[in-house]
Amino acid sequence: MPKGIFVRKPFTKVHKKNISKAKIGSVAWNKGLKGWLKHTEESKRKMSEASLKRGARPPNNSKPKVEKICEYCGKIYEVLPHEVNERQYCSIFCSSKGKNSWNLGKHHTYEWRLNLSLKRKGKNNPSYIDGRNKLNRRSRRSLRYKIWREKVFKRDNYTCIWCGARNGNGKNVVLQADHNNPWALYPKLRYKVDNGRTLCISCHKKTDSYKKNIKL
Repeated sequence: MPKGIFVRKPFTKVHKKNISKAKIGSVAWNKGLKGWLKHTEESKRKMSEASLKRGARPPNNSKPKVEKICEYCGKIYEVLPHEVNERQYCSIFCSSKGKNSWNLGKHHTYEWRLNLSLKRKGKNNPSYIDGRNKLNRRSRRSLRYKIWREKVFKRDNYTCIWCGARNGNGKNVVLQADHNNPWALYPKLRYKVDNGRTLCISCHKKTDSYKKNIKL
């Protein structure tokens, strides 16, 4: 038997003409069919009976579906009988919006947050690099500063004391806790709540203690 790769020679025009004449009058086997060959209803019934005799599980679409109401959007949707007690929402979107987060409404105490901060502070932090952060940056990122800022916001009811701007009613206002006496000039008053005030960004930029306006 010869070895190697054989390439079929292209048909000549005469050969193609002879093949075309030979197929005149014959009907293609897939004429009138869309896609693959479709089974008749009788053929489908026989295949279903044969699969059930072999012990196959009947398809789920043969069971009547049950209507339910989505607990989030109120839309009526259909589920299979075995999913009645499992599904409460019509889609993944409604499921994510309808379920409450496990930590919703839970707040840690200041003592707990302070202890956790001390355990991850300085050389105790696995990402610590000696001499990388300045003292000023570390102070502004400390838990003590965050607690001071929260107390200032709560005292002013999360409202700018100059223009009265606050979040809500479609408005997104960024509030900042400003020091009456500048941070750099009065280090002993940095964490005094009486030395803080709530301002929006535009009002904060107008103050003399803003970082670009302050004169040391």
